[in-house]
This record gives sequence, structure tokens and C-alpha cells, in this order.
Amino acid sequence: MSLRFRLNLVIALSMIVIVVVGAIFTIYNARKSVREVMTTSINLAIKSVEDGISDPLATQNPARFWQSRMGLSAGTQNLRIRIILPDGRVVDYIGAWALQPISPAPAWFVWFIKPDVSAKNQLIKTDKGLIRVTIRVDPSDEITKSWKIAEALFGLIFLQALLVGILVHLTLNKALRPVPVILKGLENIKTGKFNERLPEFDVPEFSKISDAFNHATSALEQAQNENRALASRTLRVQEDERRTLARELHDELGQSLTGIKMTATSIIKENPNSKAAVDSIISICDHLFTVIRSMMRRLRPTLLDALGLAASLQDMIDNWREQNPNTIVRLQCEDAVEACDEAAKIHLYRIVQEALNNIARHSQAQEVEVNLKETSCADFNQDKNQFNEADKCIRLTVIDDGQGFDVDRVPPGFGLLGIRERAESLGGKFILQTQPGLGVSITIEVPFGATPL
Repeated sequence: MSLRFRLNLVIALSMIVIVVVGAIFTIYNARKSVREVMTTSINLAIKSVEDGISDPLATQNPARFWQSRMGLSAGTQNLRIRIILPDGRVVDYIGAWALQPISPAPAWFVWFIKPDVSAKNQLIKTDKGLIRVTIRVDPSDEITKSWKIAEALFGLIFLQALLVGILVHLTLNKALRPVPVILKGLENIKTGKFNERLPEFDVPEFSKISDAFNHATSALEQAQNENRALASRTLRVQEDERRTLARELHDELGQSLTGIKMTATSIIKENPNSKAAVDSIISICDHLFTVIRSMMRRLRPTLLDALGLAASLQDMIDNWREQNPNTIVRLQCEDAVEACDEAAKIHLYRIVQEALNNIARHSQAQEVEVNLKETSCADFNQDKNQFNEADKCIRLTVIDDGQGFDVDRVPPGFGLLGIRERAESLGGKFILQTQPGLGVSITIEVPFGATPL
């Protein structure tokens, strides 16, 4: 749940609470007002009856008298009054408003504010006996008045809450607008992209975050470039040492072994009885020749300089198959790849070599596909700042159908880190895709004319 959503949710709930509290307050006041009006009307009616009892007309023509008197009394228009005189005569009075249609207020509002004061019985003592007065209240008119007032208040409260909510929402949206930009910058750091910078923000606090972020990314970018340059130099020195060692093995040790074999052969001519010992020496020399050739192939593929990248990869794969006969390896290498830089070729060769070593140690794969081809950088360029989309790139993919692994639980080993370093030393990209049981896919993309940094 994002911060923006949570804040908007809190604002919405706050506005709802304000509306509910306002509605409760309005209903409470309406109920109180209706109760007071009804109580006042009943009390006024009783007082009017008490005051009119002494009038002689009250007994001469009671119906006309009480109708006239009640009609002139204030607050009796919403009452139903029955007066039972001592002689048993009954006088009924129905207020004009009590004859009006039912209140237009909604049922829930009527239910909330309708008071429990709806009728009252009163006995009045006179010289001629007891007068029984029954007063019933018709609250429809007061409820209608209260509803009109409440309706206006409800509308005002709702409109106010809506306007405040919109204003706060817009203010928060404007204030939190930098948050997605900052989160994207942090994601870039997470993925190792330190060339992105945050803009200046209007909010001072976010502006300080932007300055600190840009300073940190600048330092990280510089450290990354220095590390890549150091790693590239280390790899270059390593390859130079391997080339020198391979040459020494070929020139010095190879010539020495050849000399030993020739010397041993000459010994047989002088001393035929030493044939068994000489044969043993020659066998050891032949074994050493095989070991040296294997070491030279690992140190520096001689076919790479003589026949190119495709031939050297095929030779490496053929030797790898001898040690892993249960795994099928298919190689596809376009001729256009041969035009890349010599230093880039050795890095691509080493990447395939390390990938196959990882497969042999961990994958338990049945089939492996190695593919090198020339492609447009635009086909691979997910980061627009990584490559010029008009340039050509070399794409290397190594895919196996092995057991795979969970990247979140199993961190990449030194082999994959070495592959990443070699790709980045060429200014390229490295993508690892794997899931448990679904094999591993390694994709390397480097600019066609790339040379180590």
C-alpha cells in the first residue's frame, strides 16, 4: 500500500467522520427542537383550557367556544385536542396543520427525530366537576421544518467536506509528486545504474533529499567506473600473463621435453639394454606434452588467434563434451562476430568457458545452446542511456535446461560475478534469468566495436 494511497484513505475517512459527526449533531438538534416545540404546544393548550373554563360561553356553547379559543391560541395548530366536560359533552379540536399531508422528510429522518412526547392527559377541577383534556401532537409540520433545515445543513457539511478533501488531496498530490521520481532513482541504484540524477524539487525537504541523492550517486558512479577500470585492467593483466605463460610452456618446456625425448632415443642406440627405461622416459614426455597442451588451451586458446572465435569455441566445446558426454551442446556463431576486437573475443570466449564450467558443476543439464550473433542495440536496449540504438551489438546467449535456482535465495557465485565483470568491462550488459526447475539463461550484449575499459 503506497504512501499516497494511505494518506488519501486517511483523508477520505476523516471527511466521512466529519460528515457523520455533523449529521449526528444536526439530527440531535432537530430532535431537541421538535421535542421542545411539541412540549410547548401541549403546555400552551392546557393553559388555554384552564384559562377558558371560567368563561360563561364555555358551558353555553362549548363546541363553538373551544373551537374558536383553540384556533386563536398560539401553538395549537399542530394539536388534536379532546375536551370532555363534566356533563359528558365532548368537544374535539383538530389544528389546521394537523390536517396537512404526511411530512416529506425521509422515514429514517422521521424515525431519528420523532420524540416520545406524542400525547398527554390532563384533569382540571372546576366547580361543576372534572374536565378531562386529551392532547395529541402531530409533529409532521415541525419535522418538515427540521428536515428542510437539516437538508441544507447536510448539503453544506457534505460540500465543505468534499471541498476540503479535494483541496487536501490536490495539495498532497503536489507535495508527493517527487516520491515516484525518488523511488525510481533508488531502483536505479538497486540495479547498479548510477548515472541517473534527481531534479530539483519545490518542496525544501525533497530538495535536500535530491541533493544528497545526487551526491551519493555521483560518488557511486565514480567508484563503479574505478572498479570497472580496475577489474578490466586486472583481466587484461591476467590474460597477458596467461598468454606469456602459454608461450613459455610452448617454447621452453616444450623444447625441453623434445630435447629429453631426442636424448633418450640416442641412448637406445648406444645402450640397447636401456630400452625399457628410455621407453618410460618417452612415455612420460608424451604425457607431459598432453598435459601442457591442455594447460595451454586453458591459458590461451591458440585457435583464437589462428582461426577465430567460432573455431576456438567449437574446439573448447568438443573438449568439454569429452568430459561431459551426457550433455548435448549446440553452438551457433555468425560470421559477422569475427570482426569484433581481439580483446573482446577473448572475453566472450572466457564467458562461454565459465558458463560451461558452471553448467558442468551445478546444472545437471541435458542440452545447452550457445548462440553468438550480431544484432541492433535497439533490440536489447532497455535502458536508453546504455547504448546508441543505431549501433550494432554482439549478443551472446547461453541457455541450459538444467535445474536452475532461485536468485533471491541463492546469490550468484564467483563464476557469474566474473561473467558480469567481463561484460561490464566491455561496456555491455548482463542479464541472468532462472527459476528452480526451468534452467538458466545468460544473455550478454556488448557494442560491436567494444574494447576493454
